[in-house]
Amino acid sequence: MLERVAKIMKRYDRVYMESTGISCILFNTSMGRGFVKSVGTDRILYGGGYPYLRLGQVTKNLNCIESSGLPRRDLESILYDNAAYLLRDMGIDIESGEIENKIN
Repeated sequence: MLERVAKIMKRYDRVYMESTGISCILFNTSMGRGFVKSVGTDRILYGGGYPYLRLGQVTKNLNCIESSGLPRRDLESILYDNAAYLLRDMGIDIESGEIENKIN
């Protein structure tokens, strides 16, 4: 299944994977690590799932990402930079929280 997703993601520049509920599989199994390596950490967003997932599960998922052995730069991409990039691309100033009017 992850192989099919990876193929689709490689075809389209702006397709991202978010990790709600699958962080431990994605970052701590050989299949998941192969997927991450295949698509790159710049195409993965951390998804906490709160409030639909209990806080304990959210914490467990974060621990799985942090203990994955990924370089710090990749962790920063997954946990912050990729989402910040997408928000800026949509016209949201992440520093102030203000949304630019992009409608002409």
